Amino acid sequence: MIERRLKINSELEESIFLFGARQTGKSTFLRNNFPDAIYIDLLDTSLAARYKRKPSLLYDKLIDKPKGTLVIIDKIPEVPEMLNEVHRLMSE
Repeated sequence: MIERRLKINSELEESIFLFGARQTGKSTFLRNNFPDAIYIDLLDTSLAARYKRKPSLLYDKLIDKPKGTLVIIDKIPEVPEMLNEVHRLMSE
């Protein structure tokens, strides 16, 4: 694995998007650097299908987590409707 120069702090105040070409190590970087984060991987087709049917499942899953809980949603373009729930959670 190539050493990454990207520095992302787990003390983030807001959300971020990590963009990059396919197969460049974005998911590996996130898993290695934030092992305690709640990780939602939408490459899991059964999980993606559940969120497509009912995006509010994300809200239900995370609403009781403490402020500052780090959540990683990998491959969110698979279920773009979840972005509304992300916004709602951040607003509350």
